[in-house]
Parts: sequence; structure tokens; C-alpha cells
Amino acid sequence: MNEAETRASRPESAKAHNTVTSRQKQHAFLAFVLDQCVTQGVDQLDADKLTPLLKLRYNALNDAMAELGDAVQVRQAFVGMQRYLYE
Repeated sequence: MNEAETRASRPESAKAHNTVTSRQKQHAFLAFVLDQCVTQGVDQLDADKLTPLLKLRYNALNDAMAELGDAVQVRQAFVGMQRYLYE
């Protein structure tokens, strides 16, 4: 592999790793949400509970977004998880 190919492949490898890492972190957050649902009640799954849950888990929304991805990704994961719960 020449230097240009190596230089081009490194960012792709990093992106793939970040995607896997982000998904793992999202799964950990969703497990936290499910635990909250068990201990606090099913109302923890309301869409308006997402921000308080993020703050509870990460202390600040900026920290949560740094760990989990942008707000759209986090909301999609949160809503997507619920779809599987009720199928």
C-alpha cells in the first residue's frame, strides 16, 4: 500500500470505528433509559423525557451529544427502541 492509499484509508477506518463506538454508547444510553423505565415507570419513554434523561445520565446536553451523536441521531435511537418494545 502506498502512502496516498494509507492516508486515504485511515480516515475511513476512523469513521467506521466512530460509528461502532457511537452505536455502542447509544446502546448503553438506551439500556439506561430502560432501567429508568423499570424503576420510575413507563412514562420515562415519553418523548419529552428525553432531555431530562440525557441530563440525568450525562449531566449536560453537550456532554451527551459528544458521546452519542447529534440530536437527530439520539432521538431516532430513542424512538426506534420504543418501536421494538411495542411490536
